[in-house]
Amino acid sequence: MRLQTYLIEIKGDIKPTNEMVSFFKERTKKHIDRVYKNCRMLADQYPELIYRGKFHDISKYGEYEYVPYIWMTWKYKMVNDGKVFEYPSKTLETSVEMAVDHHYKSNRHHPEFHKNSNDMTEVDIAEMVCDWYAMSMEFNDDVKKWADKSIKRYGFNDDNAKLIYQFIEDLVQ
Repeated sequence: MRLQTYLIEIKGDIKPTNEMVSFFKERTKKHIDRVYKNCRMLADQYPELIYRGKFHDISKYGEYEYVPYIWMTWKYKMVNDGKVFEYPSKTLETSVEMAVDHHYKSNRHHPEFHKNSNDMTEVDIAEMVCDWYAMSMEFNDDVKKWADKSIKRYGFNDDNAKLIYQFIEDLVQ
């Protein structure tokens, strides 16, 4: 079933609360601001990162991702707050999965956008690392540990792995 069908079904049945919407907007804005700040740090090498940083994750505000990402963001908040949370319907859960897939396939900074992670350009990789670093700052986590796992997970070659660690070094300094 197409994502559009799922969104039509959930829009009338299970609407996120105003609190959920506000949390999503605030959290996503902070994330994009962090990514933009990180992109500016690498922009001397890659000026395109200024544009990429400004419009990072903009698809989360689009028709296919907006409502599912509100729910997913709220779920992560609840889990991080130590609360049990389940989506109120299987339809909504499927919608979230499809929205995440849509997000990955619509944004070049995700390895899933590419047939092979090693097809990513240096700018794609730089934005990806800026995103990882923003997430690590949000969750007080080690970006290098995230990189170690992701390099293996996505099968980055040695040259791209070296580039990833160089970008991390440039950002963390």
